[in-house]
Amino acid sequence: MPELAPDWPQTAFAGKIRRRRPWRRWDRARKEQLTRLWLEKVPTKQIADEMETSPGAIYIAAAKMGLPTRNLGKGTRKRRKKTPKPDSTGNRRFEGVVSNKGPKIVLESHHPASRKATTFFPSTVKPAATVERILKSGHNSRKIGDKVGKGKWRGIPIFTLTLEERDTCPRSCLEWTTCYGNNMPFAHRIHDDGTLTKRIWAELAALNAAHPAGFLVRLHVLGDFYSIAYVEFWRLALVEFRALRIFGFTARKASEPIGMAILRTLVEHQDRFWMRFSGGGYETHCSEVVERPEDVSGVRCPAETDAARCCATCALCWTSDRTISFVRH
Repeated sequence: MPELAPDWPQTAFAGKIRRRRPWRRWDRARKEQLTRLWLEKVPTKQIADEMETSPGAIYIAAAKMGLPTRNLGKGTRKRRKKTPKPDSTGNRRFEGVVSNKGPKIVLESHHPASRKATTFFPSTVKPAATVERILKSGHNSRKIGDKVGKGKWRGIPIFTLTLEERDTCPRSCLEWTTCYGNNMPFAHRIHDDGTLTKRIWAELAALNAAHPAGFLVRLHVLGDFYSIAYVEFWRLALVEFRALRIFGFTARKASEPIGMAILRTLVEHQDRFWMRFSGGGYETHCSEVVERPEDVSGVRCPAETDAARCCATCALCWTSDRTISFVRH
């Protein structure tokens, strides 16, 4: 090989010749040798050195010859077990954990958020006219899921609506200071700036056209029915959009004007409107929050005890009229 000029650009292999193992034909004798060493469970690298070839060539030849596959030897790295794929019907952006350990925010009665009936996170309140979408996919919530996976509504997508807690809730709510919204600093609370119902109606019309087989709306992740007119809005939506289904919880009492409007809608559209009265104490269509698991009087929400479960894979809230129980968290 000619010598290179001193100022010639040098590379890693400049002036060097790569040495390769001599190529050898896999004749009958070599195949018999490989078979003998392979069945004697000689380490592959040792076989390769003895036969003057590479371990990769040994594996390829063994596979072509139909030799039995080898178990992982001592000291080799074991293959990781495949993680089971999550249930696609309850696909969620965040996979949850069962444990509810950690600090929980409980407001004092004199706290400004409690006195003024606002959220603990005022910067997360968004006027309805400023957000891109009012109804968001249940995919964004660990406990909801994006598509119903069982029951009569199987296969239909789920959407959620989040309002501002306390601002839209009755002061009689049993969770006024312990609302789980106190621990949701990233949730976007939609504020009615006069355009809320108009925006929702337009989105419902689009969803009704896109999902004629049905779609489900969770009312409300946070917040509640704040007026009789707002309840009437959802009643008319159920009449107008035949694909619409609704489920959720309310702290309104059935004996009060707003609660009575909710109850009328529940009776009129009981096949598509599954609203539960929180702590209502009625025989059906209720929910409760208890301090300990042993205090549960109804069916405990499966998502609290099984991280793989969510509304999409459970369907209890819109198939059973029994009380749904939640352990305080």
